[in-house]
Amino acid sequence: MAEHRPSYVKHLIDLTASRDGGGWQQLALLEGMVPRTLKSSKATTQPAIPLKLIYLDEEPASLNALVNSSHGLVKSRAARVSARLAWPGKVGVPPPPVVIPLTPPQQAQFDRGKIVFSQLCAACHQPTGLGQDGLAPPLVDSEWVLGTDHRLVRIVLKGLTGSISVGGVNYRLEMPALTVLPDEDIAAALTYVRREWEHDADPVNVETVREIRKEIEDRNDPWTAEELLEVK
Repeated sequence: MAEHRPSYVKHLIDLTASRDGGGWQQLALLEGMVPRTLKSSKATTQPAIPLKLIYLDEEPASLNALVNSSHGLVKSRAARVSARLAWPGKVGVPPPPVVIPLTPPQQAQFDRGKIVFSQLCAACHQPTGLGQDGLAPPLVDSEWVLGTDHRLVRIVLKGLTGSISVGGVNYRLEMPALTVLPDEDIAAALTYVRREWEHDADPVNVETVREIRKEIEDRNDPWTAEELLEVK
């Protein structure tokens, strides 16, 4: 559900419907599909999974059975799941957003970036891009990811220190610099996070990374959020 992959979502709904009606497995699966707000031991709140609609090619028959269940808790939880989903002909939902497709070279860059991300970034930011409370902020729908790529490149090259607000939640962290990464890998990884998870931001050019690297080559300190906000 967090990754918004239609085939996975449909399989999950079919799996849920196949469990005993009203049983603990079915109820737990339905609860897990609904965005929840997580709280840490320090009572700080982590953002809920982004409430984007997940667009399917048709209404899942198994979801219809869950929504019309005679079990009250199954029915109510299934209704909350249904509210996150859209399909052709569903009343009251907007059409899916139009995203300019990547060119073949950009798609190759995206594919390369997925590998780089999985090897270097996913341990902290998670494969889903949702981050980890107290360790790494979410990348999904982050204003830092979808804003100017000149800030992102600087973060990767020199790191980040101190407090930063992401999605209205303050994080205090130390992100190490990844200066040793080739320009091509940096551009690819950033292209990936700017286009994965239903993002529609522009890809990152290798030339942009190369120019910024040269511009800030004499800098030794990691960036602060305040400094980066001055970058346009």
